[in-house]
Amino acid sequence: MTRLVFAAGLFLAVALTSAAPVPVGPPDPTKDREGNPLPKGATARLGSLAFRISNTSRLWYSADGKNLYAWDREQMIGWDAATGKRLERGPFPLGQKFKGYYPVFAGDRLISFEDTYTTDGWNRFLGRTAVVTDSDGKVISRVDCSNRTLGNVSPTAPGKFAVSQDGTRAAHLADDRTVRAFDLTTGKELFKWNAGTGQLSGVVLAPDGKTLFVQEVSKNVRRFSLPDGKELTPLAVGEGRLSALVVSSDGALAASLVSVWENTPGGTSLVPQNLCQNLLV
Repeated sequence: MTRLVFAAGLFLAVALTSAAPVPVGPPDPTKDREGNPLPKGATARLGSLAFRISNTSRLWYSADGKNLYAWDREQMIGWDAATGKRLERGPFPLGQKFKGYYPVFAGDRLISFEDTYTTDGWNRFLGRTAVVTDSDGKVISRVDCSNRTLGNVSPTAPGKFAVSQDGTRAAHLADDRTVRAFDLTTGKELFKWNAGTGQLSGVVLAPDGKTLFVQEVSKNVRRFSLPDGKELTPLAVGEGRLSALVVSSDGALAASLVSVWENTPGGTSLVPQNLCQNLLV
């Protein structure tokens, strides 16, 4: 009987010992989740040295900064920005396929583009629609932006389609030199202006969507207030191509980056040359 009790006690002690949690030290801040060394200054590696994103040139943070998204082979993928863990779900449908131009994040919205073609065998381009989606994947509005060359869709780079950083408004430069601005919540047109014989290269919106900037070729940038369409004092940026334009959150300042063609080793290149700041009010 004594041996039996002793054996049972020993078994219990062994069981308790084996069930005790193994202490885990803090993660090494110099290595990623796979144990590979991080580049200097990096806080996490999204994926590992063994897994690389094959076709990505754009990244977006979520509005709250907690998640980071990229495009890989025409689909959205995402990670937890703090840990680098791959997301199975996100504020937007992950793995959703898109054709044509890359979508763009603005505020807590996603603007993607749908192209339509004829079905008579000739595959002729008919039009392009901007589709505004909320954080649940629900379509909020659709905006017609029929243009064959939208270019770089970005909140700060002039292109044929611009979106405010808060995701409330968009502007579009059509092939016939007509500029339109839209409310992305309703899809309603707010402003329309035609440049006539003037040559336009792109549009940009202020972060709050209340000011529209229209880049004229080799000229200054025209400004319009929205939604009343009143033309404001133009923005002097000098000769060259407007590469980027950013407006302060209070709407008081604008910084512009202008590039010019220069003879560089190996040929002629478009070189950023003039970075200016302008008072807007």
